[in-house]
Amino acid sequence: MTLRLVDGLASLRSRQCYRAVLPALEAARERDGFRVAELSLQSNHLHLIAEADDQAALSRGIQALAIRVAKRLNAALGRRGKVFAERFHMHVLKTVREVVNAVDYVLSNWFRHAGREVSIDDIDRLSSVADRSLVVRPQTWLLRMAWTKAG
Repeated sequence: MTLRLVDGLASLRSRQCYRAVLPALEAARERDGFRVAELSLQSNHLHLIAEADDQAALSRGIQALAIRVAKRLNAALGRRGKVFAERFHMHVLKTVREVVNAVDYVLSNWFRHAGREVSIDDIDRLSSVADRSLVVRPQTWLLRMAWTKAG
């Protein structure tokens, strides 16, 4: 999933914004059938690998996350109004290969945006690799299996 910010907001990767949204991310990592398994903050968007028990749980979970993040960002930036440019973009992952590729993409996205080669030792400090408190252990077979295959 991708949640893209409206134009003109400060970078999510700034210290002020990251500190503001951290509690929102921690609070939304698991709720009522919705779980965030991986995430990363980019300058103008947030990437998530999430699982949900059903479509309703997915909708409620992502909506709750977006509301929490928006409120925290607006408060930190002393502003009001829309934070996300659109509802959200989502692609349902259906195969182990898709999940492995998506997790790699999400966790190494910042390096690619920065034009850097990604090595095995690189860790994006604003991703779930650096802070496991932001995510929960996957419950679905597909995501658990993808990690087995990737490792």
